[in-house]
Amino acid sequence: CCAKEKENLEHDIALHFNPRLSQRYVVRTVRLGGKWGVEETASCFQFPFKRGEAFSIDFFIADNSFYCQVSSFYKYTLCFLFEIKVN
Repeated sequence: CCAKEKENLEHDIALHFNPRLSQRYVVRTVRLGGKWGVEETASCFQFPFKRGEAFSIDFFIADNSFYCQVSSFYKYTLCFLFEIKVN
């Protein structure tokens, strides 16, 4: 592993958002102190992504959570709780 990649592994990530088309869910997690948190995959909403279709994503940040809305015509909202201070 090169020095730059190793340095990047040490940075905190407040939200890792990873749509997985084959499994039909979105993974949300956090990385603190170089360690990944527990992956959240549950949702009450239908999976909004389809291979080859355009979409837009809006993220909203609250005191201790992220909210995600996929495409304004289709309301898909995910909530991801986090325990990291956002400056």
